Amino acid sequence: MVQDKLRRTPIHVAAQNIHATRQLIDSLVKLNPLACTKKTERGHLPLHLAAQSQAKEHVIDALISAYPAGAEVKNKSNNTPLHDAAKYRASAGVVELLLKEYPEAVYIQNKYGNLPLHCACAYQAPSHVVGLLLKAWPHGASIQNRNEDCPLHYAAVYATNIDALKKLVDAAPSSVLLLNRNGQSPIAKAKANDAPEEIIEMLQRGGEDWTRKALEDGWGDFS
Repeated sequence: MVQDKLRRTPIHVAAQNIHATRQLIDSLVKLNPLACTKKTERGHLPLHLAAQSQAKEHVIDALISAYPAGAEVKNKSNNTPLHDAAKYRASAGVVELLLKEYPEAVYIQNKYGNLPLHCACAYQAPSHVVGLLLKAWPHGASIQNRNEDCPLHYAAVYATNIDALKKLVDAAPSSVLLLNRNGQSPIAKAKANDAPEEIIEMLQRGGEDWTRKALEDGWGDFS
């Protein structure tokens, strides 16, 4: 089997080419079906590389068809292809294909404790992608990683509009007040990183709403 110094086969290289066609992928699979199962030195399958390279849906579909179990495989960072798609701003169509093939990927935390939802929020994935991940597992919005950041901590800093934040707060209202390992809430992180005023105001309203609800329900003062 032909591999370069990074242990990539021709199908790995093709998967990284944003201009690759389904015909090309299908031809390479036919020549060497096992190549779809091979990992690079960093643990990437062709499906990982395609997810990282904003590949078109037909390329992702071809790679999944050739090796369906590839959607479950983790690289050396414990990222599934869904993590990589979320991190590298893949289209909503690509995310839907990966979710359909391996929906359990939404529950998997990588070596940093990040879900695909954390990756999407940290790397400014489209709001629709955030919505798809939340629809698959709403509770993911309250999961904290190794630094005890929840997805909203990242969205508070990196979001370019409030659509994704609204979806996160709706899914997990209490996440507005969650503290990370540095003792910061999403509100504090937004302020510290000079987030747009509309984002800070929305988070503050969310915190006030949750505190008021907690008091009304007799949970105590969270302020």
